[in-house]
Order: sequence, then C-alpha cells, then structure tokens
Amino acid sequence: MEAVFRTILTTDWIIFLYIIGLSLLLLAKKNSGYKLLYFSKLIFTDTYLKTYRDDSLLKLFHVLLIIFSLIVFPLLVQVVLFRLDVLGGLLLVDYLNFLGVFTVFFISKMIIQLIVGVMINKKEKIKCYVFEKQSYFSYLMFIALIPLLLLLFSPVIVSYAVYLFVFLWITIFGLAMLLVVSHFKDVIFKHPLYFILYL
Repeated sequence: MEAVFRTILTTDWIIFLYIIGLSLLLLAKKNSGYKLLYFSKLIFTDTYLKTYRDDSLLKLFHVLLIIFSLIVFPLLVQVVLFRLDVLGGLLLVDYLNFLGVFTVFFISKMIIQLIVGVMINKKEKIKCYVFEKQSYFSYLMFIALIPLLLLLFSPVIVSYAVYLFVFLWITIFGLAMLLVVSHFKDVIFKHPLYFILYL
C-alpha cells in the first residue's frame, strides 16, 4: 500500500481574511445600508463624499471601512508580489509584517494630518480632506476584491496581466488623489508644511 500525500492549501488563512473583509462590508451594510449604496457608486458620483464629509471619522461605518482597507491592502500587495515572483510563497508571517508596517504608516499619517489641521486652524477642512482621501482609498480596496480573487485562484496568470492590474490600480489611485488635491488646493497650497505631509 502506497502512502497518499495530501496537499495542504497555504491559502486557508487568506480565505479567512477574505471572509473577514466581506463580513466587515456586511456589517457596514447592516449599520448603514444607504451609506454603503452611495459608497459603492463612488466611481460614478460624489454623492457619498458630499453627503457624509462632515461625519465624524469615528462613526462605525467609517471605522469599518478603514479596518477593511487595512486588512485588504497588505494582502493585495503580498499577492501581487507573489504573482510577480518577488515573494516565494504566500506566508502568514509576511502578511503580518506588511499589515504592521502599513497600519502604523496609515494611522500615523492620519493623526499627523489632523494635528496639522489644528495647527493651521483648519481642523474641519482637514477632517473633510482626510475623510475624502480615506474614502477613495477604501473604494479602491472595495473594487480590488474580485481582481484579488482572480490573482489568488486563477490557475494561469501571466505576468503582464498582473502588471496591467497594478498599472490600472495606480492610475485610478493617482486620479483619485488629483481629485482630492483639486478639492482642497486652497488648503494644500497655502500651507507648504501640509503639502509636504501630503506628499
């Protein structure tokens, strides 16, 4: 009798994270379905930004979107690097490293921006700025969910398809940031310190 070797999927932890991400979106829908509806249309209309920009960043809906982004972005980076053969495997320890670095960077930058807003007496304006930037970033994570699945489970993905995805993602991100700058240029260009922090 020959031994039968089972291949243990190394993506089990990724599926678990994916389920957590979807669960956060479901919680956001349960908390405020109409907000999620407007949010899902962000690429077509800025109704979400105009309607909710004065909300507190600590409202449950926005917190859920931030946590969702913090979970998905490091995973997306890791999977792209794996598909481009920069990483040898999809290891949980690599994800935790990406997650830790990105979370510290993301939260630190948000706090610094809010502090600078107080320093230049533009607290409410900067809160709207942070809200808009975070909303666009969360939306990019939202629309990356299906490509992420394809990158994970498609049996054959050629490298140029991954490069195309990265190029499109960066292009959309760049356009979103240009929109943010155009909406808040009066603050950014009147205060060079803030502009440096923005970069």
